[in-house]
Amino acid sequence: MRRRGVTVVETLVCVAITVVLVAVGYPAARAMMGSSQHTACAEKLHMLGNALTLYANDHDGYLPPATTAEFMYKTEKTIPVEEIEGSPAVLRAALKPFVPSDDAWFCPVDPHARENVMWLGIRHRLTSYFYFPKSHPDDKPWPPKMQLGRERLPSEPKTGEGIPLIADACGVPSRDSDRQFREEKKPTSNHPDGMVNAIRQDLSLTRRPASYWVGG
Repeated sequence: MRRRGVTVVETLVCVAITVVLVAVGYPAARAMMGSSQHTACAEKLHMLGNALTLYANDHDGYLPPATTAEFMYKTEKTIPVEEIEGSPAVLRAALKPFVPSDDAWFCPVDPHARENVMWLGIRHRLTSYFYFPKSHPDDKPWPPKMQLGRERLPSEPKTGEGIPLIADACGVPSRDSDRQFREEKKPTSNHPDGMVNAIRQDLSLTRRPASYWVGG
């Protein structure tokens, strides 16, 4: 008995069904992937937050006298540029006893991880994360100085959040990044969805859109 072959119509039906299934499933798969990436990022931030707390416990409550927020100091003419650009290395050296892994310093989806570029206000060669210890919005001592749990930037009515202990980099590329990124005018973060993972001083996690922190 001869076996009946698959007709063109049947083939087209199968293709159509496959296309529909992919169209329906792709957004869900993408959302699940984004969620897992945020979880991995939050775990790294929590590890760094714990390390900062342990460091402070050993130094009379003081956090490491360093910052990754190079953009915040670009107009400070009295501070040597070399010191500002070298501050992330100071931070990493201070926390090395508590964070032996290089990978912990980088967001899993940072598109510029380990690149010596200024993007979203920080240089990504040594870390993907924003660390800016200070206790007053207009105070920029050098090197940065702050006692954990004793000094804190008051919450602003606009955001309801004080400056986090450590967080995803976020910003508006057109105003706080190298020229190659200046065409991007919307607030964004390390993550494609523009959400920012941040660790508060009590080590709790908050996740908000970049526009919440930087406006625009």
